[in-house]
Amino acid sequence: MRNFSECFLRLAGLLEGAAMTENIRYIEDSIYQQINQVDMLRLMCLLSLVKDGLSPEVYENLKTIYLQVCSQYTLEEPHTHSKTYA
Repeated sequence: MRNFSECFLRLAGLLEGAAMTENIRYIEDSIYQQINQVDMLRLMCLLSLVKDGLSPEVYENLKTIYLQVCSQYTLEEPHTHSKTYA
């Protein structure tokens, strides 16, 4: 993550039910800034758990952005997960 205090505040915000659009925007921005892939997947999973799943539109959008950015800027295979949304 960007730094420990920002990470802690973001995770606390997710758990306290911060606005969905704010959390999605943060995740998208972090993906575009090439923040650690695993950290971004953790945030996406936590957001899904806290919000009882992601809508298909939100899921597909985050997945598409994640895979595009990972494939453009790394030589590693992106971390992926099965399609599990509510």
